[in-house]
Amino acid sequence: MTTLAPNADRIVTFHVPDFPTIASIITMIADRLGCSVRNTAMPGVFCKPDLITVPGVRANGCDWLFQALSRLESVAALPSGWDGEGGPPPNQGIVASAASMLQYLQRDDLPLPFICPIAGGTLQIEWSFAGRGVELEFLDQQTIAFLQVDNTTTETSMESGEYRVSDINRSRELLD
Repeated sequence: MTTLAPNADRIVTFHVPDFPTIASIITMIADRLGCSVRNTAMPGVFCKPDLITVPGVRANGCDWLFQALSRLESVAALPSGWDGEGGPPPNQGIVASAASMLQYLQRDDLPLPFICPIAGGTLQIEWSFAGRGVELEFLDQQTIAFLQVDNTTTETSMESGEYRVSDINRSRELLD
């Protein structure tokens, strides 16, 4: 469990997965909010995030970030053979890259993405909203394959390709 003490006037408690990347992202968010972080979780214990009422972070708005990181933690914990075919668990470097990207994409106007493992140790993050869809597959720690579909006009348009994980602006463009 992690406790944030915003402006030292109240304490907000929520559970953080026992997953170093996600815990470090929570710490980074807390630092930006001027909060202190105290981790009181028992190792190996994961609980769904509680309602968070920290100024600037909404549990039922942009809390898609916390829900997405929670799902990402669950996907990261999959064992070998998770798919019934002997598939490897998601690569931890890919999971860390995905967690970082999600943190940088934090916007109130985005819906909660669907996050799923892909055979071969990769993972995919999908957004569907307003007649549009964006799929991002993390091929490795450095590369994202994307598919963007737009059904908002009389003709469906599709674009696909690859880009570097470090090109956060490309991720934002696909979601605009």
